[in-house]
Amino acid sequence: MDRKCFHGGGDRVENQRVEAAIQDSDRWFRSAELQYAGKIYDKALYSLEMSLEIAMKAFFISCEMDFPKSHNIGDSFAGAVKRMGKMTPKGFRDNAAGIIDTFQALLNYRNASGYSFDGRIGQEEFRRKYEETLPGVEKARAEIMAAITSL
Repeated sequence: MDRKCFHGGGDRVENQRVEAAIQDSDRWFRSAELQYAGKIYDKALYSLEMSLEIAMKAFFISCEMDFPKSHNIGDSFAGAVKRMGKMTPKGFRDNAAGIIDTFQALLNYRNASGYSFDGRIGQEEFRRKYEETLPGVEKARAEIMAAITSL
């Protein structure tokens, strides 16, 4: 994704942190695609979750807000979107709940995909969940990047 601006009022260090988080999110997403192509569905789903989580954390950084040092950041993200209000695009605000729902759906599989060796969930279910959540992740990441660019 082409990004020309991250946070108009932020300093260079914060902008570098935002860019680093965006690049990390992009790497996780590319990793998910490669793992899926290689039929490594559990790790593809895990990487997909991480790509969205890091994109959400990039939003926190771009808003100069702290974020929880945990994986369950949905409620905090909702609060950040609300605090930023009309500074973010209307479409982003309107779909914040959808972004969080997509994230929560992935987060529910996080432990299973990270520890798939315990056999609770098979590769076919991981594949199905990946395919089910991929469009929402792509949309969520695009909306988050647009919101970051608008700040």
